[in-house]
Amino acid sequence: MTETKIVRSWGSGCLRQALIVGAILVFVAGFVGLVVISITLPVSDNQRLSIWLFGFGLLILLVIAGILLWRNRAIRRRMTVVDAAFSPLGLTGKGYLWNGRQYHGLYQGRQVDVYFYRGPSLDIYLAAQLNTRMGVGMKAYLSRLGSKTPGLTELSINDPGFSQLGIYCIDQVWGRALLADARARSIILHMSLPGQGLEFRNLLFQPEAIQFKVHHIYMESIYAENIRASVDGLLYLAGTAESLPAPQVTAVASDMERRARLSRSDYTSLLVGITCGVIGFFTAILIFVVILFLNLGRTGS
Repeated sequence: MTETKIVRSWGSGCLRQALIVGAILVFVAGFVGLVVISITLPVSDNQRLSIWLFGFGLLILLVIAGILLWRNRAIRRRMTVVDAAFSPLGLTGKGYLWNGRQYHGLYQGRQVDVYFYRGPSLDIYLAAQLNTRMGVGMKAYLSRLGSKTPGLTELSINDPGFSQLGIYCIDQVWGRALLADARARSIILHMSLPGQGLEFRNLLFQPEAIQFKVHHIYMESIYAENIRASVDGLLYLAGTAESLPAPQVTAVASDMERRARLSRSDYTSLLVGITCGVIGFFTAILIFVVILFLNLGRTGS
């Protein structure tokens, strides 16, 4: 079963890459063919330039139309599945990036913010006033996180269930107190252990929220009962963590961390705009080079 899911995930990734490469090849072939035709046709230079500009514009429109159709089809398919999983929680959904979804709202009195995006990846944030930091996940990932975050040190516990996991925190006394709660310990272990195939997870306790992050999540695991169980697990962890004695080593959420949870679209929209601007800039340069080439050919003749 695991091997089947690995092959399916690998095949899906290969299919996406093949479609992208195919689209690029079609565009390049169309562009080269257009240049050849515009040069070899027995027409005047002005007519040749008009033919090239019209053909290039048409080619760009066809590529854009194909991308939009592909994107809309993927969005509709995923929207149906993901909306059905998060709508029962009372969250409001809307688009995120090119082909993702985001959800925001209150669940049992706590703010919940969710982002589903390319990977596919899923981020679920549950608001909680923790004022400290702790991360649980695969050792390799948490080791990198620990090396980049000042004050994070590894917490060692005598539990074979956590042998694959790394636990890093800035207050080891607080971390041990949380893990001393049997149910909290069980939830943390269940939510942090890697899933089947390529799926792996991280559970990050932040100053103002708990983040449950799943990389390469299987669409089959996104359904109402499973999502509700995950959010209910975060609810218990938040309540238990807030009931502990206040951490001695504290932390404050950064502005970027807060934006990533509450209004991630603010800066991702900016990145999308910059990307589109760069593409437009290089397209304009490409058109300029071709026009210059045609003018030089006309001058030479």
